[in-house]
Amino acid sequence: MPFIIGTDEAGYGPNLGPLVIGATLWEVPDSSTCLYSELSDVICKSEDFSATVCPEKIPIGDSKTLYQSRGSLAKLERAVLAMLGLTTSVPTNVPELIQCISAPPQPSLDEKNTYHWDNLHLPVKANRDELAELGPRLKATLNQRGIHFHRMAVSVIFPEEFNRGLNACGNKANLLSSITCQLAKFLIENNVPPTENVEILFDKHGGRARYAGCLQQEMTGSFIHVIDEGRLASHYQWQEGERHLEAKFMAKGERYMPIGLASMVAKYVRELCMGAWNSFWCDQLPGLKPTAGYPQDARRFKQDIASLQGTLQVEDRLIWRTK
Repeated sequence: MPFIIGTDEAGYGPNLGPLVIGATLWEVPDSSTCLYSELSDVICKSEDFSATVCPEKIPIGDSKTLYQSRGSLAKLERAVLAMLGLTTSVPTNVPELIQCISAPPQPSLDEKNTYHWDNLHLPVKANRDELAELGPRLKATLNQRGIHFHRMAVSVIFPEEFNRGLNACGNKANLLSSITCQLAKFLIENNVPPTENVEILFDKHGGRARYAGCLQQEMTGSFIHVIDEGRLASHYQWQEGERHLEAKFMAKGERYMPIGLASMVAKYVRELCMGAWNSFWCDQLPGLKPTAGYPQDARRFKQDIASLQGTLQVEDRLIWRTK
């Protein structure tokens, strides 16, 4: 049975808060399996979801259709935690969640002391009893279809680590591709038997068409065959022992369930981190307007906290992403 990995990111553009890269790992009966068709009893595309038309289904797809900035996390959280519940018990707070799904394991968040981690308990908006009811239905349907959801994972890159990686990689696009490939490689090495084939699905990294160099550097010492490189998709293949691997970088990749769920877990973790970030600064400065971290508003926010930042001796390198 082949394995499929889907990857996507959240927080590529902001100056504040982390870049979060998400990944999901699936095992399917064969490479032609359409997960949306096979799992239509319990899962629907995000754009098709309606709380009144199909309230019993879990929407998976583009996180932007399920969550608007500073809106409710309910739909996003419900899907992410329901799927996570297939592989482990659902954590009760944000540090536990990040520790649970980070790959490789995330160092302690205690040193990220400009975040109020203790202020966010999980679930934030979803109903824990409903999540418990969704689990058995999801599991039964996957088992009936011969599909195994192995895990979801994230790499959370806070500003200091982001800036250090940026200096090493030369630009932000290279950094994104490098970390994403490292995450996919970690999942393969730690979760996939060496004789099993793997298809890795990436949402395209900006307008780039060429990724062979990054795959060669981060994922394999084998020769990479370039199948196609274009505006809409880039496709690569290589062999490692008995294992055949394919990598596809696709525009609008969220239409594939493994990427869609990766998009959602990345966005969910990013929003939880920003909630902890805003909680810290807003508690210190009553009346401070929260931020999503994107450039224009990030500059406003940084100006608003400048005096307190100096008082607390928080260096820019710890909180501000240079690009």
